[in-house]
Order: sequence, then C-alpha cells, then structure tokens
Amino acid sequence: MKTVFARNSILAVIVLAVLLLAACSGPKAQVAQLPEGLASAMVPDMPLDGYLFARQSQPITVPGAFAGLPFDPAIQSVEAWLVPSDSTEAVGAVVTLAAQRDAEALLAMFPRRDDLWTQLAGSNIFLVWGSGSGADNLKKAIQARQFVSFGEADKNAWEMLQRLPGPPATKPLAVAFVRMEDRVIRFFQKNSRGNSDQGMASALQLSKVKIAAAAFYSNKPLQAADLLSPAGLKDAGIGGIVIAKSSYPGFVISAALGPAASRLNVQKTEVDGRTAYYAAAGAPNGGKVHIYFGNSGSYVYAEGSADLARTQELHRWMWGSK
Repeated sequence: MKTVFARNSILAVIVLAVLLLAACSGPKAQVAQLPEGLASAMVPDMPLDGYLFARQSQPITVPGAFAGLPFDPAIQSVEAWLVPSDSTEAVGAVVTLAAQRDAEALLAMFPRRDDLWTQLAGSNIFLVWGSGSGADNLKKAIQARQFVSFGEADKNAWEMLQRLPGPPATKPLAVAFVRMEDRVIRFFQKNSRGNSDQGMASALQLSKVKIAAAAFYSNKPLQAADLLSPAGLKDAGIGGIVIAKSSYPGFVISAALGPAASRLNVQKTEVDGRTAYYAAAGAPNGGKVHIYFGNSGSYVYAEGSADLARTQELHRWMWGSK
C-alpha cells in the first residue's frame, strides 16, 4: 500500500510539472555539461525513440563474490537504445568493461532468456531485448557494426540535452532522452508493474509531452555498493534534472495550473529570490524525494533528490544562480 501511495505521489508531482508550461517560447539551448564521450558516442544507424548514456570518471566495480569470481569486473560505460519495433519498442544496449576477461565474467551473470539476445565483442557486451522488426534490425546493425555518431545522428535529441545546465554544474554520470510517441507509451504500459506506473504513462500521453531529457548527478564516482541501499544513494548525492517539452500552448497550461496546484497542495516558494514550486513526494523506501519545478516557455524543468539541499543545488544549476 505504501509503495502504491508513493508512486501515486510521484505521479501527481510529474503531472503538475507538465502543467507548469505557461509561456510561449522556451529558453535558448546552451553548452551543457555532459558526460565525456557523449558527442562521439556511436549509436545504431536507425531511428531512436530513446537513448541512455552512462559514464563516470572511473569504472564501477561489480563485486566478484556475487558470481564466485576471484576479481571484480569493472564497468566503464553503459549505453541503451530504444527503437521502434512494429507497433511497440525494442531495447538494445552495450556494456563496455575494462577488459575482455571482465566482459566474459559479467556476461555469465546474465539470465538465459528467449527474448534476450547477447553478443560478446572484446570488452563489449551487446544485448537486444524484444521481438519484431526493430529487434531484428538492432541485431543486424550490431553484427554489421552499422553505427553513427549520436551527436550527428539525432539533432533534436542533442538540442534537448543542450538545455541541461552548464557550468558551475558538474558533469552528470548519465544522461538520457525519450520521445513520447504512442508506441512508446504502449511499451511502458505493457511493461509496467502496477496501476500507478500505467497511470503515469497515461498522464504523459494526456499532457502531450513529445520529448524529454534527463541528467543524473552524484557528488562522487559511484560504486556498486552505493546503488544497493537508500543510504548509499543519499550519501552519494544522487539527484536528477528532467526537461520536458509539451505541444500544448502556454495559455492552455496556465489556465489549468491554479486549480491543479491547489488540489495537489504544492507550495509556491522562492530560491535565491526566484519563484519556484516545491513538493515532497513519498519514495518507495519510505523516505522523501524533494522536488523543485520551474518553467520557461513550453519547457518545464524539474530537479529532485532525497536531500533537500542537493535539490536546491540542482535548481540553482538549472536556473543559473551563483
């Protein structure tokens, strides 16, 4: 019951964030702080509905004890691709490790499934999950090494990522984008684990969000142990920024904002003299996620973390406060 309530709380906050799109034009794109190697990262030469790129300043080590190994495999980067596949989506990924020995050991940990295709290539593990034409095309592109530079392949997604904060923000450990096409919504609905997840997908569909981008930050290089507990995530300063663009005109959103804010009891506040909206959403682990919202034109920005001070820092990064 607590988990459902927590998810519904987060859903309510996300819906309100979309309703904060009040003006007519968005801010200009900037030179954002992005992970090293993103501009030259290679993606399959095919249309993408989503992309995740994760790389930090040092590899993440996976405790070898999990698989009875005498060493700890080290992950250098992870990339994932969401591609159209008939009426739904297929997912591909590449996990790059420090050495082929590490890749072989990590691949042995993956479950054997009929809908999961894998290929080892040196220190890279390629994966494809799903079925249909998109999954088949992903496999063909991987086998033939048909890749193109992400920075050149998807100009719209690249422009969205450039709206993430620049200095003094630190480089994020991961960035992502997703296009909220109908088939993507159906994919999320089909693979959701509960009614609240399906409600979130439906809310995004109703809000007419067409594309969203996100960045995830930490105050230190992460290791596997940091990801295994809520305390570890908080101590690492994990936080995120999400940007979404709606096709609704600003005057429609502003007309709905007042009643929605009143119903959801979201606080209107100030950070460094700038108006902001604040909400504390319940997290599945029993804690809170502190979230600030702001908007410029048809772009809405949300910053969140389990630590209020960290959320305020992310908000300052987003809005340029010194």
